[in-house]
Amino acid sequence: MPYKELGILLPCHSLEDFPTHYDGDDAAGLLAGWTGLWHPLLIHQAQSIVGWHRMDDPPEELADRLLVVPSVSADGLPTGYVQRARDSGATVVRRETSRSALIEQALNGQDVPEHISDD
Repeated sequence: MPYKELGILLPCHSLEDFPTHYDGDDAAGLLAGWTGLWHPLLIHQAQSIVGWHRMDDPPEELADRLLVVPSVSADGLPTGYVQRARDSGATVVRRETSRSALIEQALNGQDVPEHISDD
């Protein structure tokens, strides 16, 4: 089933205080999470642009959502949120630092035409 919404959970209160001090795998995870969600097939399926939510105030509506949780946000989520999201029909990709691996996980189980790559 196509996703209704694409979102990333970020450790900030607004995009003005977006964390720019991370490096290594933490920075790679933020970059992979944000850019991976902009894959053309994901945008086409959702019929909307990528959204974001604060890690400490994640969305309550979860069915048919794709949520990316970078490692820098994982520990700030409410207890049990990831399992509740999955139980409610969301696809949750956690702690992924590779854009192509993130896209592969996001497209797993989706109807993907043969000519579409994961890059």
